Amino acid sequence: MVNTLPDAQGSGPVRNDVYTLTKQVGFNVEDDIKQACKDEQARVLERAIALPLPDAVFTIFHYNERERRSHFDPIPFTVLYVDHDPEAVADWQRRVSKLWSGAYDVGDAWHRHDGTYEKIRADYETANPGFNAHTYERAEYYGLFLSR
Repeated sequence: MVNTLPDAQGSGPVRNDVYTLTKQVGFNVEDDIKQACKDEQARVLERAIALPLPDAVFTIFHYNERERRSHFDPIPFTVLYVDHDPEAVADWQRRVSKLWSGAYDVGDAWHRHDGTYEKIRADYETANPGFNAHTYERAEYYGLFLSR
C-alpha cells in the first residue's frame, strides 16, 4: 500500500513510499546496495589471496555459494592463477567441493546428540586434509545449517 501525503505546497497528494522518498532526497538504495556488495566482494578477495591455497579456494567457494547476493557475479577462481598453478587451483576446487558436500553429516551428528559427533567430525577432517582450523569450522557450521 502506498500512503499519500500533501506535497510541500499543500496542493495535492504525493506518493509516500520508500522508493519515492529516497529518490526525492537523492538517496539511491540500489546504488548503495551494489556498492556494499562490491565492497564485501573486495574484502573476501583480499582475505582469500592472503591465505594458503586450500583455504583461499574455500573462502571464495563459500562466498560464491553462501554469501554472494544473487544478482552479482561470483568471484572467479582464476584470480588465484596469479600466484598459483591453475591445475592446483582446480584440484583444490574438487577438494573443497568434497569438504562442502560432506558437511551435512557432521551437522547431523551434532544435532542427533547421540555421542557420535566427535568421531564423525574427526573422520570428516581426516578425509579432507589440508585446510586450516577456521576453514573446517566454517564448513562444519554450514553442515549445522543444512541439518537443522
